[in-house]
Amino acid sequence: MPLNQETWQGINNMIAADYDSKIAYAIEECKYDEAIRLNNECKEKTGSFVWNEEEIKNEIGSAYRNKIDGADRKS
Repeated sequence: MPLNQETWQGINNMIAADYDSKIAYAIEECKYDEAIRLNNECKEKTGSFVWNEEEIKNEIGSAYRNKIDGADRKS
């Protein structure tokens, strides 16, 4: 019995949620290329991006500034 559209959508949502957490971790670690790679991989598997590129850039910038600020406070 083939899977219906609702079931496929549920599977894609679970895959996207997994990618979302991986992308968020890559952003937290300031790994822009990894975040983009994961986002593109999600698009290939689910048909849609989890994040748009502008969101990734903004979040990476914020994570990078937080790391710099944290390092400055430790000095």
